[in-house]
Amino acid sequence: MSEFLLIVFASFTVFLAENWGNILSGIGTALTVGFSWRAKNAATLAKEASQNTKTKLQGLDLLSEISRLNGRIDDMNYRLEAKDWPIISERATDLRVSIAAIIANDEAVFSKPLQERLGESVSQFRIIAGAADRFVQKADANPDIVRYKRIVADQKETIVLALQEARIKMEVQS
Repeated sequence: MSEFLLIVFASFTVFLAENWGNILSGIGTALTVGFSWRAKNAATLAKEASQNTKTKLQGLDLLSEISRLNGRIDDMNYRLEAKDWPIISERATDLRVSIAAIIANDEAVFSKPLQERLGESVSQFRIIAGAADRFVQKADANPDIVRYKRIVADQKETIVLALQEARIKMEVQS
């Protein structure tokens, strides 16, 4: 038995001496494949984490913008009371452009009915801006402030609903 072990050991030693480069190349290849697979998995996880972070930041940006618009609408009500037509025109234009940008960039966030209401808000603020521009030109005009305040109140409701839907969407994504 010991003679057999000596022959096996001698054969193995000769095999190793003749093929050690090939053996190390095989081990190196296996290690490279293993580490590459792990690196690929780590890169995939990092990409997913990056995308999740980007989505959350975009959601926070959207919430911030909708909150800003909500404050602008409150300011517009104050300006309507004061009949400050140049500022009303500027606020209405800002609201119109900002809401249109939100609709264009964040369709997936809002339900279809809310998207339609936001589209109507764009039209309503366009009407208010046009009227304000006319009242700047005609200082003696007597605009229906109650009507414009009612329009602004309706649009505020739409913005509040958009804020709620955006918050819900953010909570679902978390």
